[in-house]
Amino acid sequence: MGFILGSISLALAIAAVLSLINLLVAVYAYRKGHSPIACIALFFVSMFLSPIAGFLLAMFMKPSRIKKCPKCAEDIKKDAVKCRFCGADIPPQPVV
Repeated sequence: MGFILGSISLALAIAAVLSLINLLVAVYAYRKGHSPIACIALFFVSMFLSPIAGFLLAMFMKPSRIKKCPKCAEDIKKDAVKCRFCGADIPPQPVV
């Protein structure tokens, strides 16, 4: 009985560590400029394939080129200086 409980505890510990690593892959992708949907997708890719595969995908994927207009919340290009929907001036993003 002790062996079964010990192996269940070990399996849960390994699953928790892998989930944390998968979460770190999603956070890395988000900080790199990927959309939240892409980060969630990378989390699941990491979970089902491998954290290494998720990290490599996050590393080589192009960041999102779309942002929300601060006035009307429509999707606009990241480099836009004026919203094409409401005509609001878009402040430039700081270079990181």
